[in-house]
Amino acid sequence: MLSQFKIYPYPNPNTKNTTLSLSTNHSSSFSLFHQTLLTSHFITSDPGEAHLFYLPFPATPQFSGNRRTLARYIRDVRSSFPFWNQTLGADHFYASPHLIAVDSDRNLVELKKNSVQVAGFLPGYSTVNGMFLPHKDIMLPPIPHRQKIGEGGGRGHLVGEKIGEGKKGTGQFLGCYVGDDTRQVRSVLEYLREDSRFMIESQPLDLGSCGFCLFLYGGDLTAMRGALWAGCVPVVISSRPILEMPFSDVLDWNGIAMFVGAKAVKGLAGRLEEAFGQGRHEEMRGAGQRAAVHLIWNSPPRPYDAFYTVMYQLWLRRHTIRYARRQNL
Repeated sequence: MLSQFKIYPYPNPNTKNTTLSLSTNHSSSFSLFHQTLLTSHFITSDPGEAHLFYLPFPATPQFSGNRRTLARYIRDVRSSFPFWNQTLGADHFYASPHLIAVDSDRNLVELKKNSVQVAGFLPGYSTVNGMFLPHKDIMLPPIPHRQKIGEGGGRGHLVGEKIGEGKKGTGQFLGCYVGDDTRQVRSVLEYLREDSRFMIESQPLDLGSCGFCLFLYGGDLTAMRGALWAGCVPVVISSRPILEMPFSDVLDWNGIAMFVGAKAVKGLAGRLEEAFGQGRHEEMRGAGQRAAVHLIWNSPPRPYDAFYTVMYQLWLRRHTIRYARRQNL
């Protein structure tokens, strides 16, 4: 893949605002991916040798969040280049923090149905509304808050948490809650507050002191990477099935994390104790630490990190279905 995979980027659309902001957490991973891709060896100026075509439209609500503007852009690509009509966009991909909804416009229908969307991580929203299609789209892992370039992790390494400093995730607490204290959190975790085996009221200073780290799906999951690296097995609590975890077709999330229904929290302590007793915790802890490298963003990128994991997923999608052209669209 590293030497063969080639991507042809279309020219930037004619717009006054092409700046890709890193200001918000869910879009920063998208922006870093965009910038890294365009300067990587995967890019080619020869469309004849390209496996995929990249649509580099701006990451702004005025563009990717505007259906009319986006439809006009796809129409221009269709009329200016021959490649879209050859597959109706099936060998194209785009990166956008704004999840694109289904629309009646032909151009947006083909974009949504056929092209691969590389999206920023927005838990609890995308698949329910049909805006993220797990069989073809890619969900980027978020960049944690406070993440800076080249601080503490070596040259060019992006660091969010103090990763790798845990105590193997077998410390004094069976489980620790990681996240904001909201009314919803208090309601879901009320059964665990009086249990001395759990740390619910305050954030753990060292994730390695907890066997399991509890996350409420739909909230802030940016600390999950640090939990995995520290050996604290994530427990994701959700009121519905989860289909859009980052890199779900590469990482075996059921092997590195536990997923629990909100109504099952009352019996959670027993399940976690059972996982320890059966040795499953140790297996998940080791697998999670090995998987954590795929969730780390580096600048410049490093082998097996988040950028290269995205590229591998795109490589797997290079064999596209050649849709027959429909004259009635």
